[in-house]
Amino acid sequence: MTKIMNGKHKEAEKLVSKAAYNSLLKIAEKNGLLGHSGRVNLDTHNTGDADFYEVSVWSVNLALQEAYQAGYADAQKVIAKDLKQDGLKLILPKPQQPTYNYEWKTAEEVIANLHTKLKFHGWGMTTLAKITGTVKPNDYIKAHELWQKLKKAFNAEAAGYKEDDCNSELGSIGGVKNREVMRSSWWAALDGDSYGDYRKLTTIIEALHDGERLRTGVINFGS
Repeated sequence: MTKIMNGKHKEAEKLVSKAAYNSLLKIAEKNGLLGHSGRVNLDTHNTGDADFYEVSVWSVNLALQEAYQAGYADAQKVIAKDLKQDGLKLILPKPQQPTYNYEWKTAEEVIANLHTKLKFHGWGMTTLAKITGTVKPNDYIKAHELWQKLKKAFNAEAAGYKEDDCNSELGSIGGVKNREVMRSSWWAALDGDSYGDYRKLTTIIEALHDGERLRTGVINFGS
């Protein structure tokens, strides 16, 4: 967690236009940087609770990325307009989309970001809620518990894993450093039914962890 100190509204407006400042407020609100102690803007209130509060590092990270992209897009428009007047055309690469990089380590972090739009591995730009079709906190809590169990089993099997034996309880195939686990196999081996719905929990786990590098190798998910 990190503490945010709000700058003065008038000072901020000196750096950007009013329209740009309002856009920044929308980005801050979208990423959970507002709403604390009734806060609806980034004005200085001269009170500790209103001016100093805790927000997640990943929320700040996403807000900064969105602000950068918004500025990049505005700059493109201005430059393109100037070039057009000279009979030229602007061709620039598109800015990279914010990507989910396995940064949500707890169920609480996952639940707090259900509607955060990111580029998910294998899914493109979307939200976790849209991928999984559920916003029930308990689904994510149970999925996290099952994931911790799967991660432990995945790392434990590495010591005696042999690619050609095909005897992994998790249904693992491929080299030890880059294994693909079979959904039905690891679900049965870890008693997945005791945690909840097969489709919901496997979708949550795969969306959040497919391609993640663990202690003994990268885990990939197969059907």
